[in-house]
Amino acid sequence: MKLKLLLIASAALVITSCSKNNDELPILKSTDSGEQSQTAERKRLRLFVGQLTLQPDTVNQFSCGCAPGFFAIGPFSGTGAITNFGYTVAITTPCVANIPNGLHADTQCLKFTDVNGEDLYMEAAAPYDNVVDTTTFLIVGKGVFKITGGTGKYLNARGRYRALVVNNQLIAPPGTATVVTTIKGFIIY
Repeated sequence: MKLKLLLIASAALVITSCSKNNDELPILKSTDSGEQSQTAERKRLRLFVGQLTLQPDTVNQFSCGCAPGFFAIGPFSGTGAITNFGYTVAITTPCVANIPNGLHADTQCLKFTDVNGEDLYMEAAAPYDNVVDTTTFLIVGKGVFKITGGTGKYLNARGRYRALVVNNQLIAPPGTATVVTTIKGFIIY
């Protein structure tokens, strides 16, 4: 009788533990040797997707310092919705050089401000081209960006994302150009 009860209890325990429904991504401990030792703190990997609409910004200053031979365009600022950040305010300035069919972005710095007012800093992980599509006259670029930190909960944040940038400045009436950026990536903080 005791053996039957033990088998039933074991089976119930296995069924209960296997039927656990957990949609949360795994918790990861940081292995970055440059961070302060925070043994009690655990960081989580979070995926995000979203879209931002940016326009030329004539009020705010935001610069990364361009390398010789490159010039800053922008800044561009705007808003959008990004999962895990909510309503997001963004500002960016790329450093570019002219190429025959568009612009070559050497470096680019960005700042997102989330719904709670905390900032997230990013930069281009590698140079990329913004090329004019000769059928639509849209300027299209694909870049990879790395997250370099921020304020508040993003202080030691790290991550990466891909961006598809579509700029309509060649066909938009003066003063109405927009840059639509679709992003997808991950962040650990």
